[in-house]
Parts: sequence; C-alpha cells; structure tokens
Amino acid sequence: MRKRNKKDILAHAMRYLNGSLPIMTENNHKIILNEKLGFKTIGVNFAPASRSVRFGGVNMCKDASPLCIGGCLQHSGHNVYSKSDFARIARTVAFTMEPTTFVDRLRKEIDRFIKRTRKKGLEPSVRINLLSDATTLAWNMAREFSNVQFVDYTKEILGVEKLMDYGSVPSNLSWGISLSETNWKEWRRVMDRGMYWGAVVIDAKKGSAIPQSFDGLDCIDGDLSDARWLTPPGSVAVLRIKGTKEAKRIARKGFAIPKEDHRWTY
Repeated sequence: MRKRNKKDILAHAMRYLNGSLPIMTENNHKIILNEKLGFKTIGVNFAPASRSVRFGGVNMCKDASPLCIGGCLQHSGHNVYSKSDFARIARTVAFTMEPTTFVDRLRKEIDRFIKRTRKKGLEPSVRINLLSDATTLAWNMAREFSNVQFVDYTKEILGVEKLMDYGSVPSNLSWGISLSETNWKEWRRVMDRGMYWGAVVIDAKKGSAIPQSFDGLDCIDGDLSDARWLTPPGSVAVLRIKGTKEAKRIARKGFAIPKEDHRWTY
C-alpha cells in the first residue's frame, strides 16, 4: 500500500458515511460466479483481522488464527492492490467511528440492491463479510432482511454455538464454519451437530479434483460459486489454496490441509 496517513483514511471514511461512496460491492470474482445459478450477490469488503487498527479501526476477525491471517485472501487477486487495501481500511474505520450511520447506509444499499436485482429477474443475496468475520453485523442484517438469503464464513465458533443453543440464528443466514490450524476440536463439534456446512482449504492446484469426503463428511467444490446456502448442512466446501507465493508458504504451515492428509477420501 502506498503511503497514506491517518488523515487520508479518515477523509475517505467520511465519504462512506455521507453516501458519496458505496459501502458494498458486486465486483468480486467469487460472488459474481453466483449469477450463473440465478443469484446476484453483494458484499462488504472490510479490512480483515487487525489491518485497520493503527488507522483507528478494530479487529474484524477476532478468532482468526495466525496462519489464517498470514494466508488471508487479502493476499490474492485484486485484493493485493494498494487501492483496494486503502478502501478496505477506510471502510472499516468508518464502521468503527460511526456504526449507527454506517449501518443505516448499509441498510439503504441492501434495500436498493434487492429491488434492482429482482427487476432483473435474479434472486438477491448478501455476504456481509467478504474478508472479515463480523458475525454480529451479519446476524443483525439477516434478521432485518428476512426475505433475502445471507451467507458468511466464520471462525467465531463459540458465539455461533451459543446462538444455535438459543435457536436464534436467522433461517436465512447460511453460516460456514471455517477450519484453521487451531480450532479442529471446536470445528468438528459444530459439524457433528449437522446444522451448518464447513469450509476447509486444501493444498491443491486450481482446477484439480477435490476429495469425496473429509473426515467422513461429504465434500463439494467451494470454488465453483459462493452460493453456499446450496451446500447441504453437515458437508464441507473445499477451497483450493490461493494467494501470493508468500501467503501460500504461510498457509502451508498448517492452515491449508495437504491433499495427502489421512482425513481426505478420494
């Protein structure tokens, strides 16, 4: 990221809050793939983990593991560009500074998106966290827009389990439980409940065949689209390793599961 000071970030953040810049995006490779299935998806690109903290933001992935942070998708595709990084940080700072105003803007954008998308004959869907893990925000928005499908990946397993126990997870929110190098026991416990799908990164090349199962759980190819609400609960969306050479090197230390791991069945 080319040098920007906190003043630059705050000025850009204000543009999200006053409505001169849109908070949400439809221009993301993964969510664009949903259109071939009849869905159009919009999402929010926050700065992941603690990337925005020194500029006045907050940690947006409180349960991210060290290797998840190092191998994050912020290091892949268009996400690596400094302009994208700057926008994500400013967006996160805006949310931190004025959460009520930010959510009000978010609400208006979702409402317009729903109307615009249905006029085109497509079904709208929303992913609040394209790179982040703000589960409370996703939960609140899904409750408010109960007639629209929401989808998110999360590592906040304990929080999700509490919501599951109280029966308060919105039926229109499809949550994927992401495996990392530090949460195997908790991940497997939630998967055994059969309410949500899982997400696992495999150390395999783009386009390579995925395994049939992971630790006895059926697998689907998670790279074909982001319409994860179509993934059967209790199954696993397999995602091939992505990112820069350095990000892949870090992920291979334990975050991305080797294709030879005994839990895979081919």
